[in-house]
Amino acid sequence: NDLPTVTEIVDLEVKGRMNFIRRPCLVGMDERYQTDPSGALRQDDAVLIRLVAFRLTHDIGNAPQWFIALVRERPALVAEILVTYALAMIRAGKEHIAGPYSLADDDAYAEVARTALPALLDGFPVRARKKQLGYTLDPLLKGALRYLDRKVLASMIERKLGQSSMDPAQRVYWLGCGLMIAPNDYEIPLAGHIGKSEVRKRY
Repeated sequence: NDLPTVTEIVDLEVKGRMNFIRRPCLVGMDERYQTDPSGALRQDDAVLIRLVAFRLTHDIGNAPQWFIALVRERPALVAEILVTYALAMIRAGKEHIAGPYSLADDDAYAEVARTALPALLDGFPVRARKKQLGYTLDPLLKGALRYLDRKVLASMIERKLGQSSMDPAQRVYWLGCGLMIAPNDYEIPLAGHIGKSEVRKRY
C-alpha cells in the first residue's frame, strides 16, 4: 500500500533520481512471474501500473517476460503509463526515453502503439531539442506510419503543421511524414521548406 504512485515514480525519473524500492519490486515481479505467471498478471491494476512505471524508468537490458506479457494482454494499461512517463520525459527535454523504438519496430507492441501514439504525437512539443527529433519524434512517426489509420494521421499532420511556432527542423519531420501518405499534397511544401538548406536536407 505504500508503494510510490506513478506520478511520484515519473517525477523522480525526470529529476534523474529513483525510488529505492524500484529494484526490489522488479526483482519480486520477475520471481513471481517465473513461479505463477497468471497470478502475477492478475494483481491489482494499482500494483501493475506501478510495476510498468518502474520498468519504464529502469529500461536496462531486454524487457522481462512479465512486461512483454502485459504488453500483449493489457495493452491499454501499458499505453496509459507509457504516455504519462514519455510525455513527462519529453517535456523535460530528455533525449533517451524508453518506448519509442518499440512502438516503431516491435510487432508485440502493435496495440500499445495504436493506443499511445496519438497522445504522444499530439503532446510532442512544437519546439523540442534537436536530439529529441531523432531519438523520439522519428521513431514515433515511423510507428504512426505503421499502425495508425491514414485519415487520423493525416489530420494530425495537418494540425501540427498549422502551428507556426514549430521549429524548422521539426517541420521537416512532419512534412516528410506527410509526404509518405500524401505525396501530391506535401512534395512541394517539403521541397519549399528545405530549399537550399543543407541542414534541413540532413534532417
